[in-house]
Amino acid sequence: MTMSDTESTAQDHNAEPYTPNHPTTTIPTTRANTHVDPISIMKAYIDESIRSSTTSIIQSIKQYIDFQLDSNLNKQRQWNEQLQANITNALSQMTQTNIRSSIATHEDISAPKDHAASS
Repeated sequence: MTMSDTESTAQDHNAEPYTPNHPTTTIPTTRANTHVDPISIMKAYIDESIRSSTTSIIQSIKQYIDFQLDSNLNKQRQWNEQLQANITNALSQMTQTNIRSSIATHEDISAPKDHAASS
């Protein structure tokens, strides 16, 4: 059913203007559709602007989170490596100290206690 530009019904005045989901950059200019609703065009433009801005912001936030996560994981890995090296060094020193202590104790026990003969 086609209506000419001069025909008007109550439905035309009460109907919400059609807003496309993805606005196009061209405005139809055929004779069948010579009336272009500027409010619909503004709504479509604003919707598209908000949609693209929101997408851009979300992408930026995702990149920031990924960067922070990578940075923190790298710092955590470095800290763990340093901690592991410190623990290894501390255990090594403790082991060497215990070995020296055991050797000294063993030498003291096995050494002859004949001090009177040497005097």
